[in-house]
Amino acid sequence: MKKILLYFPLLLLLSCHQSNNEVDSENNLPEKTEEEIISKIQKRFYTINSDLPSLKKVEQELMGESAEGGTVESYYQDQGLAKIVANYYGEMGQSIEEYYFSEDKLFFVFSKKLSYDKPMYVEGSKVIKTIENRYYFYNDKIVRWLDADKAKVDPSRFEPKETEILAAIRDLKEKTGLSN
Repeated sequence: MKKILLYFPLLLLLSCHQSNNEVDSENNLPEKTEEEIISKIQKRFYTINSDLPSLKKVEQELMGESAEGGTVESYYQDQGLAKIVANYYGEMGQSIEEYYFSEDKLFFVFSKKLSYDKPMYVEGSKVIKTIENRYYFYNDKIVRWLDADKAKVDPSRFEPKETEILAAIRDLKEKTGLSN
């Protein structure tokens, strides 16, 4: 009887620990290591982009957001919004923001900023600088950020950037009437 009493709390503790690790409450996904999360994000990213020709596409003009205007393309799957591509044009550059969604959750952002040697509408203008950033999200938190050199950014810088990105996507959805 003493053995049973000793094992019961241990068994209870282990079962609680296991059930907490088995399922993530927000996405009903098993908790994973960073590498497993990144691998799943990459698979979702490639699936959406390979399915792009068959997805429903909605295009809109974006006025008042940048010096030379902009455009928004949104792509929909059966489950809802899958991807948003926002292009912001300036006289000497362009910014492209790609947002990827799965089940109404942002999971990846690809950001690309192009700088030109002269105004982009002048014939012969050339891109002189490109800056790319990749943001991997899990449960509305950045789990990995790769900078322009594809180097991992220190996690101490994640919180302000994730707040900025989530606010930007909310603002973009509001201004364009995009739905999930």
